[in-house]
Amino acid sequence: MRRRNRSGYSIDIYGKKEELCDGLYIDIGGARFTMLSLTSIHKDAIKKWLDGFREFMQTESGQEGYKDRVLRCDSYQAALLVDKIADLIEGDLEKLLGDLWANELWTDKSQPLKRILGATTLVKFKTELKKLLWEVKPLSIRYDEFRTNVKGMGPAATTELLALVHPDECAIWNKRARNALEVLKIDDIVPVKYRINGDEYTKIVDVLKQVKDELMSANLPRTIKDLMDVDYFFDYIYNNMPPVVQPPVQLDDYDFDHDEVKDALYELGGALGFEVETEVPIAKGAKIDVLWKAKIANLGVVKYVFEVHRSGSIDGLILNLQRAKGDPAVQRLIAVSNTKNLSVIKEEISLLPEEFRKSLAFMEANDALKASDLIKNLKEILDKLELVKSL
Repeated sequence: MRRRNRSGYSIDIYGKKEELCDGLYIDIGGARFTMLSLTSIHKDAIKKWLDGFREFMQTESGQEGYKDRVLRCDSYQAALLVDKIADLIEGDLEKLLGDLWANELWTDKSQPLKRILGATTLVKFKTELKKLLWEVKPLSIRYDEFRTNVKGMGPAATTELLALVHPDECAIWNKRARNALEVLKIDDIVPVKYRINGDEYTKIVDVLKQVKDELMSANLPRTIKDLMDVDYFFDYIYNNMPPVVQPPVQLDDYDFDHDEVKDALYELGGALGFEVETEVPIAKGAKIDVLWKAKIANLGVVKYVFEVHRSGSIDGLILNLQRAKGDPAVQRLIAVSNTKNLSVIKEEISLLPEEFRKSLAFMEANDALKASDLIKNLKEILDKLELVKSL
């Protein structure tokens, strides 16, 4: 764990401590640790948002948002005490996972846990959750081990649980945080991407602690005490940042994160009311990325298959889609990639049977991400109407 001291930072790894000063690094067991510091540019960017944030904190909406974070932390900390996790039943975990902000799109709050239990047992999941939250190991190792051993839970949900239980030492890593760091120009010293490893997460946490220090010295209406308060600041920036201006011409070979697009399609299908699955076996040694399915009265089940292609064999992608077409319930096959890859896929299938070609549709990876964002925005607008009030 790193903690601030007068000379810099202290790292304690398996009982061995080393002092860090700004701009220096040390090697421990072959691993390099670097002290990342906010620059005057970063601090000035933060200051530009403080007047608006100060006003927001005093509004009814701002006060409710602050209170919600406090109550959430209290609730999750009580439910996920080290000696209570083993006794949690499936219904308890359904609620804990379903109520995360990372899973706010789901109307069926049991779905996030179902996805996890599709690849592991309830007992195994609770064991890994306990290790993530309470094992005496560096945060980077706990994070990596959990992400390796628990499938179906993205970085946003994983880090949200960590931050709710340990708000002093852990931070939420989601799209809002990434966008806020870009606005504050801090993306030049931390990796601003969807999929991160444990070392990257600890670097992010270290930098966000410095953002917290800047907020603490800003004389705000409420005391800034932990990294959940930094998330509160990031949420304000995200909701008030200027629209992103897209370049007039988009590169046809733009890059994207395969897992991010896959998770966006998964969440989008759930938000639209479909039953959704990921990593669905369709033949020996072959899986499809995302499956949407729905029951239509007495007519049976209709299915929509999504295959996300970032790199690798296009022949393998086409073969997977052909195998999926063998299921008579499949109504549509959707290949998801960037413009350049989609053009190659269209050319590759041009000589295949017409029935297969007509069943295939094409989707830009960026459009999948955009659709997920838009439906989240729609949900936020509808939530404000309070069409369905809690009893």
